[in-house]
Amino acid sequence: MRCLSKFAALIGCLALFAGSAYAHKITVGLNKSEALKIGPGAASISIGNPDIADVSVQSDRLLFITGLTYGTTNLLVLDAQGRSIFKGDIVVNADRKAIVTINRAGADSDYHCTPNCQTLD
Repeated sequence: MRCLSKFAALIGCLALFAGSAYAHKITVGLNKSEALKIGPGAASISIGNPDIADVSVQSDRLLFITGLTYGTTNLLVLDAQGRSIFKGDIVVNADRKAIVTINRAGADSDYHCTPNCQTLD
């Protein structure tokens, strides 16, 4: 009986950590790219919002993620059997050196201004 309860506790711990084992957060600058190395066997890739970030497949182990506009989306990579080998959030943010703050009547507005100004609000 004691062995069964230890086994059940072990299974519970594994289940608790299995969901977060592949959860990642990747931050990419606007109009910048980041390389993402993943486990072997990538067969299918899905990005939640392709208007926010683009994914370029170099091989079944290497992806490039490019920030297209500000925001957050997610990336899923599956193997040929449909098992998740990578899942994570992609956050596209501004290069803080290119931010301009304008104060009008006591209200601040932030803009990212390379090459054209876009509001961050």
